[in-house]
Amino acid sequence: MNRSALRALRVPASAVFASFLWLPPAGAEEAPRRPPHIQKLVREAEAAFDRLDIALARQIWARIHELERTNVAMCQLGQLDRRLARWVDAVGELELCVAQMKPPETPREQRLYETRHDDLAVARQHVAEVAVLAPPGGGGRARERPPGGCDRADLRGARAA
Repeated sequence: MNRSALRALRVPASAVFASFLWLPPAGAEEAPRRPPHIQKLVREAEAAFDRLDIALARQIWARIHELERTNVAMCQLGQLDRRLARWVDAVGELELCVAQMKPPETPREQRLYETRHDDLAVARQHVAEVAVLAPPGGGGRARERPPGGCDRADLRGARAA
């Protein structure tokens, strides 16, 4: 939903963000009440997100994650890094997030579960993975090349020609 649609509904962006992001992971047991200093940080993160200061919201959630290593905090980091186009970080965080999610038991948990997996799929589309394999019998040695792309053996071959 875009920002103008949110204004039309008179719903602050943080409320929409909260509906999908502040929820505990699907199937999670009721989280114990957060300490007051953590609650204050969550309110600050919500306010930053509502002002569209995503970088500050991410910084605050990083602090929350340092203080309480919960899956909710990890999921928030993944979501915020996705919005900041920090794709590699987002993929790593969202992979941890969805790996710790339990199968959903309610329609609300199902929506959150699907949203998290969809967000991970979107983030993965922005990240490439490269696997480098040595050919069989290659001896495991690689020739190093200096900057510029040629080495002494290349130069000797050029002189002989």
